[in-house]
Amino acid sequence: MRQFNYNAIDEKGEEHKGFIEAIDQNMVLQQLRQRGLYVLQLQEDEVSLEQKEIAPDFWAELNAYAPVTTSQKVFFFKQLALMLRSGMSITEAFDIITKMQRGRMRQISLRINNSIKSGESFSKAMSQYNGVFSKLAVQMIHSAETSGELDVALMRIASYLEHKAELKKQVMSAMMYPAFTLLAAIGVFIFLLVYIIPKFQSFLENSGKKIPASTQAMIDLGSFFSGNWQVMMFMFISCVIGFIVFYKRPAGKLIVDRLVLSVPIVGPTITAAAMAQLSWGLGVLLRSGIPVVDSLRIISEMVSNSIIARNISKASDKVLHGQDLGTSFNQAFISSLIKQLMIVGERSGNLVQIMEEASLYYEDDLRSKTKALANAVEPISILLIGGIVGFVYYGFFKAVMAVSTGR
Repeated sequence: MRQFNYNAIDEKGEEHKGFIEAIDQNMVLQQLRQRGLYVLQLQEDEVSLEQKEIAPDFWAELNAYAPVTTSQKVFFFKQLALMLRSGMSITEAFDIITKMQRGRMRQISLRINNSIKSGESFSKAMSQYNGVFSKLAVQMIHSAETSGELDVALMRIASYLEHKAELKKQVMSAMMYPAFTLLAAIGVFIFLLVYIIPKFQSFLENSGKKIPASTQAMIDLGSFFSGNWQVMMFMFISCVIGFIVFYKRPAGKLIVDRLVLSVPIVGPTITAAAMAQLSWGLGVLLRSGIPVVDSLRIISEMVSNSIIARNISKASDKVLHGQDLGTSFNQAFISSLIKQLMIVGERSGNLVQIMEEASLYYEDDLRSKTKALANAVEPISILLIGGIVGFVYYGFFKAVMAVSTGR
């Protein structure tokens, strides 16, 4: 492929400049005519577009596997929306935004732009990268292409991605604290058994006194950890891999997700996050002109908890068969408030606005639940770590007292 710089005018006499990738000049002229442009000047660039815009082949191959961050996608959609609002064509906007991207996102932008120049729609070009762009984004772009509000849809997608990232951040911060506390407690326990108790073991054994049973149990446990740490590490890694394999299976994921939802405080926190995502996503998709059934199916694929996702999918099927929205969501793990709001929204015709307001409520609810989770974990962690340390030192001082008193 070769790169050509062009200078052309449209039917209104406005000038357009840019570059285009093609096999030869005839293909360039054909593509520009399809866009309603009349060429004034056409010149081949000495440097190919791959050499100019993309890293060498080795780095290009590495970039093909690099993850695309949420911030990159938000920047991509926002900048594209602003350029379209300024009056640029979609290909002109992509010509500029491709230069502003880095890594894998630059390659994707370039390929989407080439697909559009070849006659494909924006949504179809995006659908080839389902690992980067969600089905929600593709459907919203597809709907906007027919309504002519592409810039509005792009800003809504960017807003949704920011909203989703914020919800994920809240849930992850709430989950990380208990996990860190548990790991810290286990680490303290192993450290005391493996490094502290053995230092006093020889002293206690040389005293000739009988070591208390609790102290001897800790010494034996510490010796077991020290002598079999390879086996313990292998068992731990095997358990982690086994859990991952089990969780990757649909049946295993359902079991784990159901158990998580039944955990006090943790379950309601995850439910609140899912309800916030459901209400926000439904409001955004319906406002973009996507039917209720399709909107629910898209949201069901985006909710991380498989139990709630399955309930949303079932509700979509019920709506398809003629049930009203509120009745369709009469299922476990779906908030009763969501059901009532959907009934009110359907009857009043303000479902979109009500869902958007509901998302704000569940965001506040999620913040309060994450705070409650953190407040509940703090005293539990203190008791857990304090109990472990206290048990070890109880056994140690009991042995010291036995040696000093001769009992």
